[in-house]
Amino acid sequence: MAHKDHKIEGVNTAGVPSCTIGYAKAVMDPFADVPDVCMPSTLLPLPSRKYTTRATVQWSTGTGGVGGVCVQPQLTWTGGLPNIYASTSGFAGVPGSVVDATALGMSFLSVQAPTNNAPNNNILGRLATFGSRTKSVTPGMTRGGVMFSDIVAERTEIQVAGLARTWAQCFSDTAAIRVPFGTGDTRMDTTACGPALPAHLDFTPTDNPFMQTVYFMVGAFSSEPQSFITEFVFYWEIIEQLNPSGLTPSHAEPSYAGAVVSAINTVVLANPGGESHRSTGFLSRLKGLVKDGWDALRPVARVAAPLARAALNFVPAVGPALSAATQAIGPMAARLAQRAVARAIAPRGGARPQARIAAKRR
Repeated sequence: MAHKDHKIEGVNTAGVPSCTIGYAKAVMDPFADVPDVCMPSTLLPLPSRKYTTRATVQWSTGTGGVGGVCVQPQLTWTGGLPNIYASTSGFAGVPGSVVDATALGMSFLSVQAPTNNAPNNNILGRLATFGSRTKSVTPGMTRGGVMFSDIVAERTEIQVAGLARTWAQCFSDTAAIRVPFGTGDTRMDTTACGPALPAHLDFTPTDNPFMQTVYFMVGAFSSEPQSFITEFVFYWEIIEQLNPSGLTPSHAEPSYAGAVVSAINTVVLANPGGESHRSTGFLSRLKGLVKDGWDALRPVARVAAPLARAALNFVPAVGPALSAATQAIGPMAARLAQRAVARAIAPRGGARPQARIAAKRR
């Protein structure tokens, strides 16, 4: 039975496991306070403790017209291992500077988990998803510029220790969000999506360096000094080996529903308009994918449930799963779901006329 707070308005969730619905809802709106979020990712459902951590960060652009927040999503921390770095008015970076969370003019803070205040190899954790929302608080007519956000789906270091991207390269990345602000829009929302590699599904010791990587950032460019507030929410699952109490079920999801939800990463990372993830256009595509995908593949579960579970297991991209399912459960349902994915990632305005004609012929 689905959790009462896991309903998604306008989407038929009948027959979809609670874990899958909750995860999808948390990706659509991380700040909806979705309870008991878990990743529908394993054939063996490992009970875990679910909870959220939150942070609110004040930051500003510096003397070079750029500023931002670098995020190292981390379950716990020590004094020498902060996990959110924010620029101050004294930050001297420019758009061509390589992102460096420890550069002069960057400050830091922690997002401390309620279970422990230091990395611990007896606590295993994984991050289901997280999100941010940034608002310009610069007063009056001096407000103006462009906010942006970027993420490395593989969770590889975005700064000097890894990819060494500049602020300008983060701004121009395919997955980046870009929101001009001034007298009108002053807010930008992001979903950091979920796992992109099999290793992201593992429960990892919290003292593992794999969890200590800056792979998400929020930034802004402006010719005038600007001030911002960014809020974060992180959805965690943990297993404490020395204190296994308080665990709740995590539902295994080897069926069609998980395959559709896995395509959310594709939509988040193929954002051709650079839209805020809470914009009407983006949410319409995302919700349309989940609705159409679940509707199209629901008959598959009834007709050939064992084959569907084998072929449509949770994977980083929905394409391979649907291809595998085509031979086992018939091409019609697979084509319907593929079209739902195509509509979800297409820019507003729909497909080109040639694409629509070709789709009809198929």
